[in-house]
Amino acid sequence: MALGGLASNLSSPGFGMLKSALLCCQIFISIEQLLGNYAAMIQHIIRGLGIMHECRTRPGFIAENQDQLPLLDVFIIKLFSAPCKFADPPTTTHVNETTALPVCPISSHGQTVGPHNLRTIAPDMRTELTGLATSTLEFLDQASQAEFSSNTRRLRSEKASLLNSLESWRINLESIQAAMGHLGPEPISVSFLRLFHQILKIIVLGVLDSSPDLGKELQIERSQLQRVANVVGVRVMTYRMRNGASGDGSKRFKVY
Repeated sequence: MALGGLASNLSSPGFGMLKSALLCCQIFISIEQLLGNYAAMIQHIIRGLGIMHECRTRPGFIAENQDQLPLLDVFIIKLFSAPCKFADPPTTTHVNETTALPVCPISSHGQTVGPHNLRTIAPDMRTELTGLATSTLEFLDQASQAEFSSNTRRLRSEKASLLNSLESWRINLESIQAAMGHLGPEPISVSFLRLFHQILKIIVLGVLDSSPDLGKELQIERSQLQRVANVVGVRVMTYRMRNGASGDGSKRFKVY
């Protein structure tokens, strides 16, 4: 509610108001992550990215105040790029060697549902998605400096290429799942990958464009992101309650 009130004053934002709003989003996202409240966490992500898009922070404010304005989209990408310690075997990450806390706190061996083969492909899919995240960070950095029409045309081409790559990743994941059959809910680690993928798509879509048609498309993608987050939130809570009630302290739900 506090963030909503702040955002309502952003119809003609100054730098100070925009900075405060994005800092609030970053704080609330971190709090909900630590609490394991993923539905609320995604709500703050959606609101924060919406503020960045509506205020046209790239290049706009960021080009003028790059060292001062919170880069919320970069913060979110690094948050989800952190190795999921308890979900996947360690993989090499190139996203600025981020040290952010892992978003997914649940080990694959603690997941009693989902086909084994699908759990084993998650690291490979994550490696590919992390590579796309690295490309997205590079794209955002270039978009922040876009001041000339020639640069804008080139960046629009890169944007289209990134969106195509993200769609190919999604199709590949769906194909793998279809080939393995439906043997129950997918591993939670894979659901977190879906969250990450959807967030990357929304971030890329919102850069260098503010057309009415894009607004409708973003709303559809945000709704899809919230639906995935709601499912993840319920499954994490179920896991948390089941393991908390088991009395096995070594498997109690933890967020690091």
